Amino acid sequence: AGNGFTFIECSAERADTAAAQPQADILFESWHEGAYVSWTAEGTAFGSGPVKKAALPQYQGDVGGDTEYLVNSHAAAPGKDVGERDNATGKLVSRAFTIERDFIRFWIGGGSHKDKTCLNLIVDGKVVRTATGKDNNRMAMQSFAVREIKGKQAVIEVVDAQAGAWGNVGVGRIIFTDREFAEGPFE
Repeated sequence: AGNGFTFIECSAERADTAAAQPQADILFESWHEGAYVSWTAEGTAFGSGPVKKAALPQYQGDVGGDTEYLVNSHAAAPGKDVGERDNATGKLVSRAFTIERDFIRFWIGGGSHKDKTCLNLIVDGKVVRTATGKDNNRMAMQSFAVREIKGKQAVIEVVDAQAGAWGNVGVGRIIFTDREFAEGPFE
């Protein structure tokens, strides 16, 4: 701007529309087959397969999530009472996959025991991301930002290594996505 004039400089570039659009979500697991297909189960906590929500013990209440089946190391564990079921331990390990999206979103509930009742992302044999429940059977959606490790091979572990109170974990649908957690529901 000067005395009696205003100067505006503008420029334009062609937008790369492909880069602006997120890629389609990848459904990694919804447990809909009622069996641990492509997962390896260790211990007794996860029983013989995912549990149908309608078959959960009533005292667990509404566990939330958006699938008919889910992993629940309390409901799937052997035992006649709450204590026996919460004392069961085990681990589920997924098939290996390549990280292809910016985020991994999932439903998780159960105990809040760090490293004991959790969902872990493992890369190069090390836990690089982990999440727990909040001492509540109702699952909440959580996500891992993984943009900086795209292209790496990984596995997901669902761990119940805690006996006693809140010695359980529940996991629902797992999605790989380029959308931020707050941008909307799963596709």
